[in-house]
Amino acid sequence: MVYIVIGIVLAVAVGAIIKQRSRRPQDQADGMESEQDAAAETDIQIINAEAGGMDIVDVLSLPADAPGTPLPAPPPAKAAAEAEFGPEEEIVPLKPILAAEPLSSPNTLNSATYTSLAQQSAAGDSPYAYGNTVDETSKPKPETTLLRWSGKSGAIQIGDLTVRGPVAYWSDGPSSTPEPSCIDIRLPVEYPGGENEFPSEGAASYGEMTPLQRGVYLRWLAEGRIQPPPHACYPLVWLFGLERRVLSDRLDMGICIGESFRLLPLLRWESLKQGMINFIVWLAAKMWLPEEELLAFSRSLPNVPRDILNMLLRPYSDARLPLPSVVAFTVMRASPLAEEHGIIQPQPFLHSDDLVSRFSVKYKSKCDGGLVLLKPKTSSFVAYAPTNPTLQGDKKATGGVLELPDFFKDTENFAPLIAVWKEFLKEAFPPEAEPLSALDELEARPDWDSFVRRVQGLSDDEEIFAEPVITNLGALADLMGIDRQEGVKKVEAADRKKISEAARVEGFLILPDMGIAGKEYRWNEPVSLTPFPPGERLSQDYSAAAFTLEYACALTGLPDPHTLGTMRDTLRDYFSLSPEDNARLEALSSVLAASHSELAETRMNPNNIGDSLQFWLQREQRALFGNFLARFLTIGDGQDWVQVLRESLDVDTIEIKKEEDLQPLELGSKAAQALSPLFTG
Repeated sequence: MVYIVIGIVLAVAVGAIIKQRSRRPQDQADGMESEQDAAAETDIQIINAEAGGMDIVDVLSLPADAPGTPLPAPPPAKAAAEAEFGPEEEIVPLKPILAAEPLSSPNTLNSATYTSLAQQSAAGDSPYAYGNTVDETSKPKPETTLLRWSGKSGAIQIGDLTVRGPVAYWSDGPSSTPEPSCIDIRLPVEYPGGENEFPSEGAASYGEMTPLQRGVYLRWLAEGRIQPPPHACYPLVWLFGLERRVLSDRLDMGICIGESFRLLPLLRWESLKQGMINFIVWLAAKMWLPEEELLAFSRSLPNVPRDILNMLLRPYSDARLPLPSVVAFTVMRASPLAEEHGIIQPQPFLHSDDLVSRFSVKYKSKCDGGLVLLKPKTSSFVAYAPTNPTLQGDKKATGGVLELPDFFKDTENFAPLIAVWKEFLKEAFPPEAEPLSALDELEARPDWDSFVRRVQGLSDDEEIFAEPVITNLGALADLMGIDRQEGVKKVEAADRKKISEAARVEGFLILPDMGIAGKEYRWNEPVSLTPFPPGERLSQDYSAAAFTLEYACALTGLPDPHTLGTMRDTLRDYFSLSPEDNARLEALSSVLAASHSELAETRMNPNNIGDSLQFWLQREQRALFGNFLARFLTIGDGQDWVQVLRESLDVDTIEIKKEEDLQPLELGSKAAQALSPLFTG
């Protein structure tokens, strides 16, 4: 019986084992099916790069039922491990994120592109491009060409020309966003030279420019925008790009205002210059520019915008602190306070460190250390209307309206400062001396008008000064009845002064300046007569510009009319000249270009001019003016006249260098200040 029970147990056990072994293949198949079902529910699949023909960077989220994406078979080693230990859980990789890098980066600029791989937030004309290493043939191309930005550290390659730091937009085809300043690198470009004459006209957008105009614009950008633009269209188109960058993209405000500061002194067109000033003022208010930069901006302008002055005054009013001397000087020099209170002051009245020092002593003593202003009760509002035609009417690109305190609505707080300013002007700019009394005692005053008509060959009913009146000092002496000794060529200082002041009384100015002591003049030396209202004063900038032109001609010889005209036009970059000043410079050019046998002996001899400089100026002043003159002429040390200039000024060296931190107007102001002793006699 026992043996029977043992046999039954063994039979049951053997049957169970056989049954279990018969079920194991089916269980494994069912397990694989459940794994495939679970994988089908996931949102992300890993595509084999070789099987799918895609680069490894092109990993995208695909739906589970996406056609043409079969699950790759596991490798043999992995299948063996699963057979022994069970299925292994797959690790789902994170979705890659492309890193954004500004276009101004020189490492990514030339290869930066927009693709469909970019993040959704970068759709449209983003100010940034995305650098990547994806094969261009294996990824979808953008439907439109996008606008791109190249800043100070970027560069644009157009053919053989590399434009570094253009601070401008560019594209490689027509941009989907219309922008007149966009540099389309696919458009044809030509450069002046050879048979290509310099273009005299311009266009309001890069796309509308001719290939030759584009070449001029690109070369101006490539040279760093340090030369005066040859046409108003080029800085205008460039300004369009700054407006979009600041108002639409709302980026790089500091770079844009800094580059605007740098370009402003090079502009000759008043409407464009005023537009640039408005742009700078709005940006300064938006960024709340530091006082040092506001003062530096104010020094370069003959008339400072009221909003800039309000920004200068606000911190001192809020903190109830006395105004520093330089701030008080700037306010009175350039604000409407002087005009409102009938104060007559020089025009244009530029910043001068020497005048600030003289003003500071009187200001601090009269105002107990400085004027303290109360907070004004009224406000002024600053807004900017873009000149870029593609931004006009776009409410999002206006930049908004900024509020500033208005210190000039009620000027009663400035009363102590106004009183000090009146006293300061009387000491700094004494009234011009009265004409010699001997002139009033002349029995028969010279008929200057008839003399001018006779020189010009006009009848009594024709207007004089249709052309410059060129005569000589001997003819003017005969007109006034001044006795000249026979055989004496040199003009005595007393006779020269009498002729000059008699002409002033009658409303005439003699060119060149006849009041420079130490300089030799001769009777047969040509001069020019121009109209000059009695009592009017020549500005220091004009006197310095005229002297610079005369000395430059003496150093380089009698130039041809084209070179002389270029030199005259270049003076406008260094000195603040009025339209009347420019007319006088043209009349002076006619005298300098006049052919006369005595020119080589007197005025056109640089040693004659150098004697007067050595008479009036210290060695440091002569060296400063010599360096300025060398930069003005932009001629290297190898020229013959450099040695003549050293000997004429009696200085050891002439340094021809560019001072990067000084603008042309600042250099001109320093030169005019150094030459100021010449024009006091």
